[in-house]
Amino acid sequence: EVAFFSLKTSDLDVIRQSENQDDRNIVSLLKNPRLLLATILIMNNFVNVGAVTVSTFLMWDMAGTRNPAQTIVGIVTFSATFAITFFGEIIPKVYATQRNMVIAKLMGGVWLVLERICMPISWPLMKLSNLVERRIERKGYSTTVEELNQALELTTDNDQTSDEEREILKGIVNFGT
Repeated sequence: EVAFFSLKTSDLDVIRQSENQDDRNIVSLLKNPRLLLATILIMNNFVNVGAVTVSTFLMWDMAGTRNPAQTIVGIVTFSATFAITFFGEIIPKVYATQRNMVIAKLMGGVWLVLERICMPISWPLMKLSNLVERRIERKGYSTTVEELNQALELTTDNDQTSDEEREILKGIVNFGT
C-alpha cells in the first residue's frame, strides 16, 4: 500500500513513459487505485486471520488440549497481535517508504493477479463504499477546504481571537491539503 501510494509525481511520469513490464504493471494498478486498495486490504485481513488461526492451532498442539488455559490464550493473542503489528504493519511500511519504487516494481505483477482473484470480494465492497459516499455527499456532509476557510474567517474575525490562534486554526483546516 505504502509503496504504490507514496510514489512521487515525477516517478509516475517516468513510469508512464517506460516500456518495461514492471512499470506497465504499476501504471495498470494505479489506473484503479480503489481496486488496488481493496485488494491490499482483503489480502491483509486474509493473512492476519491466517496468522491468528495458525498460532491458535500451534498453541493447541503445544498445550496438548483443545481447551487451553486462559493464560495461554492471552499470551498467544498478545504475541500474535504484536507480531502482526510489528512484522506485518510497521516494518513493511517503513521499508516501503524508503524503497517505494523497488517494492512497487517487485510486487506489481503479484497484485495484478491478486486483483483478479479477489474481484468477487472487492467489487461488492467497492460498490458498497461508493453507495455510502454518495449518501454522505447527498446529505450535505461534503465540505470543501475553501468553505471551511470562509467559515473560519467569519468566526475568528473579532478582537477575541489572537493572530496566533487564527494561524493555528488555519493550519488545522489546511492540514489535509
